[in-house]
Formats: sequence, structure tokens, C-alpha cells
Amino acid sequence: QFLYFIGNCVTMSVAAIPPQLTAGCAAAFGNFMAFTTVPQNRAATLALRLGVVSTAITAVMKIAGRLGLLPRPVARAWWVAMAIPSILFSRAASEVYHVVGKALGWSEDKRCGMCNWGFSCGLILWVRLCGHIQFKMDPASQKLYESIPHDRPSVILINHSTFMDPLALPLVTPAAYCKRVRILFMAKMLHWPIFGACLRRCGFFPVYFSKYEEGNFKVDERQAAVTHEMESFLHRGGALMLFPEGTLNKTPEGDLLPFRTGTFRMLSKLRVEEVYILTMDGTHRTWPRTAPLGGLPATIGVSMTKFETRYDQGEAPEVMANRARAAMHAQLHELIDARRKQQGGAAAKKTA
Repeated sequence: QFLYFIGNCVTMSVAAIPPQLTAGCAAAFGNFMAFTTVPQNRAATLALRLGVVSTAITAVMKIAGRLGLLPRPVARAWWVAMAIPSILFSRAASEVYHVVGKALGWSEDKRCGMCNWGFSCGLILWVRLCGHIQFKMDPASQKLYESIPHDRPSVILINHSTFMDPLALPLVTPAAYCKRVRILFMAKMLHWPIFGACLRRCGFFPVYFSKYEEGNFKVDERQAAVTHEMESFLHRGGALMLFPEGTLNKTPEGDLLPFRTGTFRMLSKLRVEEVYILTMDGTHRTWPRTAPLGGLPATIGVSMTKFETRYDQGEAPEVMANRARAAMHAQLHELIDARRKQQGGAAAKKTA
């Protein structure tokens, strides 16, 4: 029964437009009719009907969220409720891919990539079931993202203002790229329930901080081995996602924090040509930095550009970091200006 519910939730989660949503509802109703035509005991019938009711509620909440009809407390409560089955799905999917990969003799990179895909599917399910959280990515950025070469190393630099940022990434990342990318994360997350095990299965790279204070943090001696692993991974044609600010930015609509130069030293050393800047605006509105939980209604704007490397010109890593920061800053404020302009137009239309 749980699998039946999850299956219908997945159907609903990919329903981005009304025809697909209608098809999802029809599939759920068809399954219900098929099950109810077969003689069952009372317990099985009750469980089935509870599953159908929960699926119907999911569809209604998704539609209401997309139409902006959910009050903020209800939207947040629904987001928290959807976290439970989605996170369990992530954990189960990553473990299944790990076991299957071991049995079939997959390489470590392929096994970790598929575990990441299973983990990402759970996060996609979580956010997609919440219709009040929407994403807006321009076609040029989508085309650029899908065109990133898979036969050579690539690095994506991302701004960081909230815990929602890592959860949002699978929603805008092409499936093929999800299956080959790895992310850096704070090492203390390895001890988090469920998530820690998923991070291990996905082969993500931990950052071991010896000192972590506002504007002043350092890594300990264990990080040297992690850096060597990252370099080996990129040598094999891997893909990395990095938050070059190194910590959450307190002013997500202001200036970016200084970029950590260690990342750019590694890029210069390996001469990685496929470097991209992915900027998101709105994640801090659905999950404010100081809030213990997220899930507030918001539209998240996403933009991507390719970063021009200048290794042949002998550009220093510090200069490269500053140039990347300036490019991301400009990209971020383009998204902010576009959002404010749209909000102003909507407000004027509503007043009229």
C-alpha cells in the first residue's frame, strides 16, 4: 500500500501542466477501480481506500499550491509532511542502487552517480509535491545546462544563502548530469540521520572544518586527502558542484561573500575549461536562513552562464575568484530585478 501511494505521488510530482495532472488522476482512479473489482478482505480494502484518499489530497494540495491558495502555515506544514515519505524514498533508492551496483560490478563513479540519481529523485518528489514552490529557468540557461559535455571534467559554482539550495539543485539539473555530479558538503552532515548515509552512498566530498566562525573558518589536515580525491575524480572526467562562498550568505539580495580561493587553485592546477556559474534567487524566501524549517511559498529564479577561463594568460587564482564573484553578483541581481519587476506588475494589475 505504501508503494502504491508512492507510485501515485511520483505520478503527481511530474505533473507540471494540467494535462499531465489529469492523466495522473486518471491513473490513480484506474488503479483504484482495478483493485476494488478484485475480492479483498476488509483490511486490504480499507488500506487501499486510505491510499486513494491520500493521493487525492496530494493532488488537491499540489493544485492549490500552484494557484497560490495555500496560507503560509498550511504550505509549510504540507512541505514538512511531504518530507517524510520523500526522504525515506531517497534513502531506499540510494541503497538499492548501491546494492545493485555492487552486484553488477559497476565502477565506483557509476555506482555513486546512480546513488545520487536515486537520492535526487526523492528530493525532486519532495519539492514537486509542493505546488507552492515553483522554479523559473530561462530557456537559454536550460539549453546551456543540457549541453555541458559529459566526456571531460566540469565544475559548477553556485551561490549559497539557505539550506534550501542543495534541495533545489536536483529540480533544475538534467538527469544525465545528476548521474555524474558530486557535491561538497560540511563533514558534520555525515552524522545526520538518513541524510548522512545517503551522502556516503553518493560519494560526495566532505569539508572538514577545524574552525568555523562567521567570516573566519579553516579546514583541518584531513581535507588534503579529500582534495586529492576530488582532483582524481575530475581527472576521470567527473563533475563537481561547489558553493565558493563557503558558508551561508546573510544578505542573499546584497553582496556575495568573498569566494574561497582554494577552489580556484584546484581549477587552475587541473586547467578545467568547463566552468559554469549557476545562480538562484528565491531559495531564501522559501527557507529563510534563520528559520528552523522551510516550505514557504516562493518562485525560485535560476540562471546559468559559462565562465571564461584564462589559464593561458597566467591569471592568478585570487583574480579568477574575484572575477567569478563579480559575474555571479551581476547574474544574481538580474534575477532579483526581474522578480521585483514581475511583482510590481502583478501588484499594479491586482490594484487595477
